Amino acid sequence: MSVAEEQVRRQKSVLIVEDNETAASMLREFLESKGYAVTYRLDGSSALEYIETHTPYVVFMDIQMPGMNGFEVVRKMRAHTNPAIANAIIVGVSALYLFDQKDRFRDQGLDAFVAKPFDMYHILDVLSSYTD
Repeated sequence: MSVAEEQVRRQKSVLIVEDNETAASMLREFLESKGYAVTYRLDGSSALEYIETHTPYVVFMDIQMPGMNGFEVVRKMRAHTNPAIANAIIVGVSALYLFDQKDRFRDQGLDAFVAKPFDMYHILDVLSSYTD
């Protein structure tokens, strides 16, 4: 595989971290139908374990999860010694998103944010701004 092919393949790798299995499955199916290679994890600690051996290009991170919340996972990723993990594109996901909190979410290490329920066209816009 050429370097260019490897870069395109990597840009299509997505991890969904979402404690609601129905929402995660719906988003996964949609993204797979658009050609993305998608994996999901239902909690922050299993997401961090996955990230240690796989380096997704984009991570959709639910902010409010039991146990380790999304912001904690983001902090651990941003502090990681592997630049591919530390610099991954992280898109925050929450039903409680308020547009006036955009700066707060960026300060927490998120690159972008999408609200639930998902607007699939908005998700594609967000992805295309980082993967095209």
